Amino acid sequence: MDRLTRITCFWHFRVAMPVWSAVRNLAYLYTNKHRLATARAQKAAIERKMREDYAHPVWAAINPLGYAVAGAFLGFSYREDDGGDWRQWVLTSLISGGGDCEDFATLGKWALETLGFKARIVWLLQTDGNGSHAIAMTDDGHWVIRGTRTIDLWEYATNNHEPDMRKALLDFMGAEYYAVYGTGWK
Repeated sequence: MDRLTRITCFWHFRVAMPVWSAVRNLAYLYTNKHRLATARAQKAAIERKMREDYAHPVWAAINPLGYAVAGAFLGFSYREDDGGDWRQWVLTSLISGGGDCEDFATLGKWALETLGFKARIVWLLQTDGNGSHAIAMTDDGHWVIRGTRTIDLWEYATNNHEPDMRKALLDFMGAEYYAVYGTGWK
């Protein structure tokens, strides 16, 4: 990734998007404050259920987001952002019932952290330069959550004889992505 792309990514993903997301989330939660207590209770119940059902980390990573989202939030659906690119907080997603890839990645990160993993949101840059895709990934690069699907990236890399985890991730995600931002990988 060249220097200009790094600067652009830093500005968009680390400065502009978080600020705009905070504004949008606060406004959304304020206008839906009557639903906030229910969303907090739902979040706590999901966290408790996930910890009870997935006591061992290997089993936890099989599909925590599929369990958390599809199992508990029936009707959570994919939809594009309106009013600019922003990332919903977990409570915002619980209230709204849907979101785009950043919102699924936020839920994936929350699910992994609930299960005791250190996780982050990672952006994959598209080869045509017209966008990106967000995923959740454990800090060690082992588990990746894309939408509601959990992938064992170590197993994928081993099966495809790829020692470079960045290349393995890009290969798994498809030819439309050329760079990974947010992992610290070179």
